Amino acid sequence: MTTVFDDAVDACPDEDARPADGNQDGCLDDLDGDGVSDHLDICPDTSFDPAWPVKADGCRPVDVVPALEVLLLRPEVLPHEDIEVMVTVMDEDGDGGRLTASLVVDGIPLRASRSSQNGTGPFQVTWNASVWATPWVGNGSTVDVILTFETSNASPEATAEIVMPESPVRSLVLDPPVADPGVESGLSLRPVANALLLLLLIGLLIRARGPPEREAATLRDPFVDTSRRDFEDEEAPVRQGEP
Repeated sequence: MTTVFDDAVDACPDEDARPADGNQDGCLDDLDGDGVSDHLDICPDTSFDPAWPVKADGCRPVDVVPALEVLLLRPEVLPHEDIEVMVTVMDEDGDGGRLTASLVVDGIPLRASRSSQNGTGPFQVTWNASVWATPWVGNGSTVDVILTFETSNASPEATAEIVMPESPVRSLVLDPPVADPGVESGLSLRPVANALLLLLLIGLLIRARGPPEREAATLRDPFVDTSRRDFEDEEAPVRQGEP
Protein backbone atom coordinates (compact mmCIF):
# COMPACT_ATOMS: atom_id res chain seq x y z
CA MET A 1 0.00 0.00 0.00
CA THR A 2 1.35 3.41 -0.99
CA THR A 3 1.59 5.93 1.82
CA VAL A 4 0.43 9.44 1.01
CA PHE A 5 1.81 12.22 3.21
CA ASP A 6 0.18 15.52 3.89
CA ASP A 7 2.28 18.42 2.69
CA ALA A 8 2.51 19.60 6.27
CA VAL A 9 4.56 16.56 7.26
CA ASP A 10 6.19 15.86 3.87
CA ALA A 11 9.85 16.78 4.04
CA CYS A 12 10.06 16.77 0.24
CA PRO A 13 6.69 17.92 -1.04
CA ASP A 14 7.96 18.41 -4.59
CA GLU A 15 9.51 14.92 -4.83
CA ASP A 16 7.87 11.61 -5.57
CA ALA A 17 9.48 9.45 -2.94
CA ARG A 18 7.50 6.34 -3.66
CA PRO A 19 10.42 4.43 -5.39
CA ALA A 20 12.66 4.63 -2.29
CA ASP A 21 11.33 6.01 0.97
CA GLY A 22 12.19 3.56 3.69
CA ASN A 23 11.98 6.05 6.54
CA GLN A 24 8.63 7.41 5.43
CA ASP A 25 9.68 11.06 5.42
CA GLY A 26 8.44 11.77 1.93
CA CYS A 27 11.97 12.01 0.46
CA LEU A 28 13.90 9.63 -1.75
CA ASP A 29 16.38 7.71 0.36
CA ASP A 30 20.14 8.13 -0.26
CA LEU A 31 21.78 6.04 2.42
CA ASP A 32 25.40 6.53 1.23
CA GLY A 33 24.89 10.28 0.77
CA ASP A 34 26.45 10.39 -2.68
CA GLY A 35 23.60 12.39 -4.22
CA VAL A 36 22.06 9.46 -6.10
CA SER A 37 18.86 8.03 -4.65
CA ASP A 38 18.95 4.42 -3.61
CA HIS A 39 16.62 3.16 -6.33
CA LEU A 40 19.08 4.44 -8.97
CA ASP A 41 22.34 3.81 -7.07
CA ILE A 42 24.29 0.84 -8.45
CA CYS A 43 27.02 1.41 -5.85
CA PRO A 44 24.99 2.02 -2.66
CA ASP A 45 28.01 1.74 -0.37
CA THR A 46 30.10 4.47 -2.01
CA SER A 47 31.33 6.90 0.61
CA PHE A 48 30.68 10.58 -0.02
CA ASP A 49 33.72 12.60 -1.11
CA PRO A 50 33.12 16.02 -2.68
CA ALA A 51 36.56 15.89 -4.34
CA TRP A 52 35.66 12.68 -6.15
CA PRO A 53 32.00 12.82 -7.15
CA VAL A 54 30.17 9.79 -8.46
CA LYS A 55 28.54 9.32 -11.84
CA ALA A 56 24.79 9.23 -12.47
CA ASP A 57 24.70 5.56 -11.51
CA GLY A 58 26.15 6.27 -8.07
CA CYS A 59 29.62 4.85 -8.88
CA ARG A 60 32.95 6.58 -9.27
CA PRO A 61 34.92 6.17 -12.51
CA VAL A 62 36.88 2.92 -12.56
CA ASP A 63 40.64 3.38 -12.33
CA VAL A 64 42.02 1.37 -15.24
CA VAL A 65 45.22 -0.49 -14.38
CA PRO A 66 48.07 0.95 -16.47
CA ALA A 67 50.52 -1.17 -18.46
CA LEU A 68 54.17 -0.61 -19.37
CA GLU A 69 55.73 -0.99 -22.79
CA VAL A 70 59.53 -1.12 -22.61
CA LEU A 71 62.15 -0.86 -25.34
CA LEU A 72 65.67 -1.91 -24.36
CA LEU A 73 68.04 -0.24 -26.80
CA ARG A 74 70.99 -2.60 -26.19
CA PRO A 75 70.01 -6.19 -25.35
CA GLU A 76 73.74 -6.95 -25.66
CA VAL A 77 76.05 -4.35 -24.15
CA LEU A 78 79.80 -3.80 -23.97
CA PRO A 79 81.42 -2.71 -20.68
CA HIS A 80 81.96 0.86 -21.93
CA GLU A 81 78.44 1.39 -23.34
CA ASP A 82 75.31 2.91 -21.79
CA ILE A 83 72.24 0.91 -20.82
CA GLU A 84 69.17 2.75 -22.04
CA VAL A 85 65.43 2.01 -21.93
CA MET A 86 62.36 3.76 -23.34
CA VAL A 87 59.19 3.32 -21.25
CA THR A 88 55.66 4.08 -22.46
CA VAL A 89 52.79 4.05 -19.94
CA MET A 90 49.51 2.77 -21.38
CA ASP A 91 46.82 4.30 -19.15
CA GLU A 92 43.32 4.93 -20.48
CA ASP A 93 42.66 7.37 -17.66
CA GLY A 94 45.77 9.39 -18.40
CA ASP A 95 46.34 9.77 -14.68
CA GLY A 96 50.10 9.66 -14.79
CA GLY A 97 52.20 8.54 -11.89
CA ARG A 98 55.74 7.78 -10.77
CA LEU A 99 58.17 5.56 -12.66
CA THR A 100 61.00 4.09 -10.60
CA ALA A 101 63.97 2.41 -12.28
CA SER A 102 67.04 0.57 -10.99
CA LEU A 103 69.58 -2.08 -12.00
CA VAL A 104 70.50 -5.51 -10.69
CA VAL A 105 73.86 -6.86 -11.91
CA ASP A 106 74.36 -10.62 -11.59
CA GLY A 107 71.68 -10.71 -8.89
CA ILE A 108 73.15 -7.83 -6.87
CA PRO A 109 71.02 -4.62 -6.66
CA LEU A 110 72.85 -1.36 -7.35
CA ARG A 111 71.56 1.31 -4.98
CA ALA A 112 73.29 4.09 -6.93
CA SER A 113 71.32 3.18 -10.06
CA ARG A 114 67.90 3.99 -8.59
CA SER A 115 66.00 6.96 -10.05
CA SER A 116 62.38 8.18 -10.29
CA GLN A 117 60.39 10.29 -12.75
CA ASN A 118 56.86 11.67 -12.51
CA GLY A 119 54.36 12.16 -15.32
CA THR A 120 52.50 10.29 -18.01
CA GLY A 121 55.55 9.44 -20.14
CA PRO A 122 57.08 8.39 -22.35
CA PHE A 123 60.13 8.09 -20.13
CA GLN A 124 63.79 7.62 -21.05
CA VAL A 125 66.23 6.20 -18.51
CA THR A 126 69.98 5.94 -19.14
CA TRP A 127 72.78 4.47 -17.04
CA ASN A 128 76.38 4.99 -18.10
CA ALA A 129 79.16 2.48 -17.57
CA SER A 130 80.43 4.24 -14.44
CA VAL A 131 77.17 3.21 -12.73
CA TRP A 132 76.54 -0.33 -13.91
CA ALA A 133 79.97 -1.72 -14.95
CA THR A 134 80.92 -3.00 -11.50
CA PRO A 135 84.27 -4.72 -10.82
CA TRP A 136 82.68 -8.18 -10.96
CA VAL A 137 81.09 -7.65 -14.38
CA GLY A 138 82.51 -9.95 -17.03
CA ASN A 139 81.65 -11.70 -20.25
CA GLY A 140 78.20 -13.26 -19.87
CA SER A 141 77.10 -11.13 -16.92
CA THR A 142 73.44 -10.10 -16.80
CA VAL A 143 72.04 -6.64 -16.08
CA ASP A 144 68.34 -6.64 -15.12
CA VAL A 145 66.39 -3.38 -15.45
CA ILE A 146 63.80 -3.16 -12.66
CA LEU A 147 60.86 -0.87 -13.53
CA THR A 148 57.81 -0.03 -11.41
CA PHE A 149 54.97 2.42 -12.01
CA GLU A 150 52.52 3.69 -9.40
CA THR A 151 49.50 5.70 -10.53
CA SER A 152 48.94 9.18 -9.12
CA ASN A 153 45.15 8.75 -9.11
CA ALA A 154 44.11 9.71 -5.58
CA SER A 155 40.51 8.62 -5.97
CA PRO A 156 39.13 6.32 -3.25
CA GLU A 157 38.63 3.83 -6.08
CA ALA A 158 42.20 4.15 -7.41
CA THR A 159 44.19 1.04 -8.20
CA ALA A 160 46.66 0.46 -5.40
CA GLU A 161 48.85 -2.09 -7.16
CA ILE A 162 52.31 -1.26 -8.49
CA VAL A 163 52.70 -2.12 -12.16
CA MET A 164 55.77 -3.81 -13.64
CA PRO A 165 56.63 -4.98 -17.18
CA GLU A 166 55.09 -8.31 -18.16
CA SER A 167 58.45 -9.82 -19.12
CA PRO A 168 62.00 -9.32 -17.74
CA VAL A 169 64.10 -6.48 -19.16
CA ARG A 170 67.66 -7.80 -19.33
CA SER A 171 70.95 -6.96 -21.04
CA LEU A 172 73.74 -9.47 -21.62
CA VAL A 173 77.30 -8.22 -21.17
CA LEU A 174 79.72 -9.08 -23.99
CA ASP A 175 83.35 -8.82 -22.92
CA PRO A 176 85.35 -11.63 -24.61
CA PRO A 177 89.05 -11.92 -23.69
CA VAL A 178 91.50 -10.27 -26.10
CA ALA A 179 93.51 -12.85 -28.04
CA ASP A 180 97.36 -12.67 -27.82
CA PRO A 181 98.75 -12.22 -31.39
CA GLY A 182 101.85 -14.28 -30.53
CA VAL A 183 99.79 -17.17 -29.23
CA GLU A 184 97.43 -16.94 -32.18
CA SER A 185 100.28 -17.09 -34.74
CA GLY A 186 101.86 -19.97 -32.84
CA LEU A 187 98.62 -21.89 -33.02
CA SER A 188 98.39 -21.29 -36.77
CA LEU A 189 101.93 -22.71 -37.35
CA ARG A 190 101.48 -25.75 -35.16
CA PRO A 191 99.95 -28.03 -37.88
CA VAL A 192 102.88 -27.26 -40.23
CA ALA A 193 105.45 -28.02 -37.53
CA ASN A 194 103.72 -31.28 -36.69
CA ALA A 195 103.76 -32.35 -40.35
CA LEU A 196 107.49 -31.59 -40.70
CA LEU A 197 108.27 -33.51 -37.52
CA LEU A 198 106.33 -36.50 -38.80
CA LEU A 199 108.25 -36.49 -42.09
CA LEU A 200 111.56 -36.29 -40.18
CA LEU A 201 110.65 -39.27 -38.02
CA ILE A 202 109.68 -41.32 -41.07
CA GLY A 203 113.03 -40.49 -42.72
CA LEU A 204 115.01 -41.50 -39.64
CA LEU A 205 113.09 -44.75 -39.39
CA ILE A 206 113.81 -45.66 -43.00
CA ARG A 207 117.49 -44.81 -42.60
CA ALA A 208 117.80 -46.91 -39.45
CA ARG A 209 116.40 -49.96 -41.19
CA GLY A 210 119.01 -49.75 -43.99
CA PRO A 211 118.65 -51.03 -47.60
CA PRO A 212 116.32 -53.95 -48.20
CA GLU A 213 118.05 -57.30 -47.71
CA ARG A 214 118.55 -59.52 -50.72
CA GLU A 215 116.97 -62.89 -50.65
CA ALA A 216 119.41 -65.56 -49.51
CA ALA A 217 120.65 -67.80 -52.34
CA THR A 218 118.97 -71.13 -52.35
CA LEU A 219 121.14 -74.20 -51.77
CA ARG A 220 121.91 -76.17 -54.90
CA ASP A 221 121.37 -79.84 -55.10
CA PRO A 222 124.84 -81.49 -55.02
CA PHE A 223 123.70 -83.79 -57.78
CA VAL A 224 122.53 -81.04 -60.06
CA ASP A 225 125.90 -80.58 -61.76
CA THR A 226 126.28 -84.28 -62.62
CA SER A 227 122.70 -84.77 -63.61
CA ARG A 228 122.72 -81.54 -65.51
CA ARG A 229 125.79 -82.59 -67.53
CA ASP A 230 124.25 -85.91 -68.39
CA PHE A 231 121.07 -84.13 -69.34
CA GLU A 232 122.95 -81.71 -71.51
CA ASP A 233 124.87 -84.56 -73.17
CA GLU A 234 121.65 -86.34 -73.92
CA GLU A 235 119.85 -83.31 -75.18
CA ALA A 236 122.75 -81.72 -77.09
CA PRO A 237 122.01 -81.70 -80.83
CA VAL A 238 124.25 -83.77 -83.05
CA ARG A 239 126.29 -81.58 -85.27
CA GLN A 240 126.99 -82.65 -88.82
CA GLY A 241 130.38 -84.19 -89.32
CA GLU A 242 130.62 -85.33 -85.71
CA PRO A 243 130.54 -89.04 -84.82
